[in-house]
Amino acid sequence: MPTPNAAQDAAPQANPWIRIARTGTWTDSQGTPRTFTSADFDAIVRNYDPQQEEAPLVIGHPETDSPAYGWVRALRRTGADLFAQLAQVPETVREAVHSGSYRYVSMALHPGGKRLRHVGLLGGVPPAIKGLGPVQLGDGSDAIVILFAAHTPEQPAPGGTRMDMEDLQKRIGALEQQVNSLTTANNELKDKLAASDKARADADTARTAAEEGKASAEQEFAAYKGEQAKAARTARLERLTADGKVTPGEHKDILLQVEALSRVPEPVEFSDGGKETLEERFWKQLEGRTPAPFLQPVAPPAGAGPAFSAPTAAAVA
Repeated sequence: MPTPNAAQDAAPQANPWIRIARTGTWTDSQGTPRTFTSADFDAIVRNYDPQQEEAPLVIGHPETDSPAYGWVRALRRTGADLFAQLAQVPETVREAVHSGSYRYVSMALHPGGKRLRHVGLLGGVPPAIKGLGPVQLGDGSDAIVILFAAHTPEQPAPGGTRMDMEDLQKRIGALEQQVNSLTTANNELKDKLAASDKARADADTARTAAEEGKASAEQEFAAYKGEQAKAARTARLERLTADGKVTPGEHKDILLQVEALSRVPEPVEFSDGGKETLEERFWKQLEGRTPAPFLQPVAPPAGAGPAFSAPTAAAVA
């Protein structure tokens, strides 16, 4: 009996062993990732009893029935690979399998993933073979179907078959293109983020400069208003002094009071019905004073000379 590790014969064998699965994580027909270990394969081998339920070899993965192009006589695991020995395979199918016409092989498992349902050959046109009756597979909508790479019978070399290497190289090339595309997209995103960061930094700088400029302008305006108010108060105080309503000695206290009252800029309603600021009410109180006679300026009589004269020389003598 040929073993899974034997070299490939020059001609197809009557009951060839073909690899139908490898350990690893694969995506089933429902798009669900499934991981198979050596222990999983050992369980599938133990559970397979062709006397109770013989798994057919089919083309594709039919859900209900299909011509059986052969039957799985036995299963065995060798290393990381699961092999099926095919029996009652028509010559045309054996030659097609032997030559690699079917690029993919897959297995379908019953729900639970521990019993083989059938083995499918994919990637080629089903051969026209007369006399093959349909095999009833039951409802296959819940079968677990796993697709594996191309293979050749009796050729599970540790380094992989020639067709495995070609398929692997294609997959590597596709992945490299995907990586390059993602790298380009990532670099473009980084450039956009960098430009966005620079624009945001420039905007922050401009906003900070504007805020500082505004604060400086407000300070200058406040200082200007303060100088104007101070000048206006001084002028008003000088008028009151000239009118004899305040004395020079009161200037300091009056200015301090006016400065304090100016900190309440809102008008206040008084009991007399007036509504004005506290500062303005204070000024009006000062302006309402009766002038002191001794503070009013006295003009000299017209034509009057000085109130005293210098002594004569004789008087000094």
